[in-house]
Amino acid sequence: MHQCPSKNYFNLVFVILVMNVLGFHHTFIKITYKVFYNNYSMAKVIIHIGLPKTATTTLQTCLFSELHKMSLVNYIGKKPANKEDENYQMFSDVLSSIILDNDQTFDEKQNETILKADRILKDGILNVISDEVLAMYFCHIDIVMKIKRLKKVFENHDVTLLLSLRKQDELAYSLYVELYQIQFYQDKENDTIDKFIANGLKDVSQGYFLMFCYDKVLEECDNQFGIENTSILLFEDIKTNKAKYHKKLAETLGLNSELVEQCLEDKVTNEKQKQKSGYQSGSVKLDKYLKNVILKNQKLKRMFKVINKGPIKYIFEKLMRSLRNVPIHSKTIPYLTKDQKEMIVKGFFSRNELVDEKYGLGLEQNDFY
Repeated sequence: MHQCPSKNYFNLVFVILVMNVLGFHHTFIKITYKVFYNNYSMAKVIIHIGLPKTATTTLQTCLFSELHKMSLVNYIGKKPANKEDENYQMFSDVLSSIILDNDQTFDEKQNETILKADRILKDGILNVISDEVLAMYFCHIDIVMKIKRLKKVFENHDVTLLLSLRKQDELAYSLYVELYQIQFYQDKENDTIDKFIANGLKDVSQGYFLMFCYDKVLEECDNQFGIENTSILLFEDIKTNKAKYHKKLAETLGLNSELVEQCLEDKVTNEKQKQKSGYQSGSVKLDKYLKNVILKNQKLKRMFKVINKGPIKYIFEKLMRSLRNVPIHSKTIPYLTKDQKEMIVKGFFSRNELVDEKYGLGLEQNDFY
């Protein structure tokens, strides 16, 4: 746990309680927080925000989790066996505020969120936070807004952002395959890959496709944390220059390349089933499908609310739990056509060119444009 001076900590808690009782504005609490916490030692933190479908799960499972077991890092994020871990639960609260809250709610909860974030960090060891939802468009909150919120929550610490980029045409397809079972199957505007691409390319600077605007993403990283505190990986290096990929990761984590290579060598996770005509999406589960049907029908929605308050609530919940793993629908997502790939490459050509000019990432050599 990140250690704050005990006397100041209890003073702060007392002041916050008094302010809440008296109804003082949360801005005053924020000022009080900064006064008490200005002089405590900063924790060293790496925040890995994805992008999704850039070997994120492999890094979480095979690298960060393993380094945590070796006591080389304090890993906070997705890993197979940490769902009951107290740190994970606290991290979930922090994450939920960053990715779900509207601006007003986020601001009102900001100091509470900062305190929770401080509690999960440790002194004297590198803290690694990783969750790709920090990059994904969700509840009208995009990656640019999330980077700004990360700065507010972790502004008192020594933070490095870790970001993986991938060719936009391949990333768009892979992301669609991943998200089809979660949300696109029930979204009439995006229920086919054709619609998803057409809608995204109408205005790439918002919605799902903003994540693919690397010029905008890196500009915000620079604005909030400084580009010198942003470590950038290229997914393509995993195939074409694995030594470079491992070296960059090792430098970011302050480890030797051999250890990183040992953890990651020939490790691939979260692979989708490949068909002749495309990749198979995951299966839509019956409980999610029924909940979606209920929420879209006003009569069923009212009935659902009555059930949730009535005596058969627990029976209904047990029934829904029993349906949680019942697959009812999956779909083969057709591979992108040559024209679709060219449309996506063209849509981001000038942006990728600008990124290379400004940051020298070598996107052109990796066929990004």
